Amino acid sequence: MKTADTVWTQVKSHIKTNIPPHKYHMWIKPVEMVRQDGNIVYLFAPNPLFIQRLKEYYLPMLQKEFQQLAGQQVTIEFTTEPPPHKVSNALAGESVKEKRIPVSKPLPKTIQAKLPGFETPFYQSRLLKKGYTFDNFVVGENSDLAYLASRSLAKDQLNGTKILYLMGKTGLGKSHLSQAAGQHILSRNPRSRVYYVTAEDFTNEMIYALHHKTIQKFKEKYRRYCDTLILEDVHFLSGKMGTQKELVLTLDYLLDADKKVIFSGYNCPTEI
Repeated sequence: MKTADTVWTQVKSHIKTNIPPHKYHMWIKPVEMVRQDGNIVYLFAPNPLFIQRLKEYYLPMLQKEFQQLAGQQVTIEFTTEPPPHKVSNALAGESVKEKRIPVSKPLPKTIQAKLPGFETPFYQSRLLKKGYTFDNFVVGENSDLAYLASRSLAKDQLNGTKILYLMGKTGLGKSHLSQAAGQHILSRNPRSRVYYVTAEDFTNEMIYALHHKTIQKFKEKYRRYCDTLILEDVHFLSGKMGTQKELVLTLDYLLDADKKVIFSGYNCPTEI
């Protein structure tokens, strides 16, 4: 008799051949088997919004495949409680992280005082708007995926992915979501260095550094002393090859150091 884990592996394999690759990697691959109690199968999903999406679009497919491969009627239930192996891996990961050599100098023990009316510290970048949080974002039919991806990245639930690009027209909530991610990261770790700038800010700062022979400090700021880079309006970089080259090198440093990067713009990256 097949085990539930074996059946689930086969279910995912079957579904992978029947839906577009990007949908499989976004919605099916992260789902994991937790356990089976009788005819009830419990599957892990990262968060409630993810579960809602699965129920709306993929539950009938999942049940059909599982029942055909298992040879019995089953009821699928979703949970955000991770499987035992994910918990043990997370604990092991904490031990590994403690032994890693830091990629940047430690922050000073003194914490900068907050400005009146603002909840986040100022690190020579734009301040995050206090009201731009996930709780205040109105999730619509066209923004649920962006909301889920932003929230998952901020909570380290994006399957190891550390970079996110939010694309859309003006007024659709890109800035709200990118800043909400920054707010959430800071709520979990107030000492995290979150840099929120526009592409124009980044370009002007780079030009200033070149003119004043402080380009090395500019590079260190974004490569060594940044934990999360939020860069808005990246379409501004179209045609600015020098800035693009510097940004690519900065991204290499940040991603190699396991840092987070959030971009937003209204063009596809290939069109910039």
